[in-house]
Amino acid sequence: MGCIFDGCPHSFAAFAGFIHADDPTRGPEAETDAVLRLRFVDVSESGHSYSWNQMEYLIIIEWTALDRDGRTLWMQTVRGVGRGKQGTIFTTDRLHREVMQAAFDDVFNQSLKQVISSPELRSLAK
Repeated sequence: MGCIFDGCPHSFAAFAGFIHADDPTRGPEAETDAVLRLRFVDVSESGHSYSWNQMEYLIIIEWTALDRDGRTLWMQTVRGVGRGKQGTIFTTDRLHREVMQAAFDDVFNQSLKQVISSPELRSLAK
C-alpha cells in the first residue's frame, strides 16, 4: 500500500509506505490507495506581554484522506497546545520557542493517535 502524504515531513507508522508530495494539486499515483492532506485551520497565541504571565500557542489542523477518485474517506480536526511562562526581556525568545515547539509536538502526537486509531484508514491496510 502507498499513500501520498502532503503537508508534513513526518512519516506515520500507520502506513506501510508513503510518497511525499509538495504539490497539493498533484493527483494520486497508480500505486496509491489514498491521499492524506493537511490543512492549517488556525495558529494563534494568547497571553499578556507582562513578565512571567502565562502564554499559550494553539495549532489547529485538519486531516483529510481521499481515495483514488477524490472521494473523502476520512476527515479529522486536531488541536495542539503549548503552554508556558512569558518570561522577561532576556528569556522571552527562548520561552516562546519552547512553548511553540510544545504546541507542534502536541499537534503531531494528536495527529498520530487519530491516524492510527482511524477504522477508515486501517481498512486500507487490509
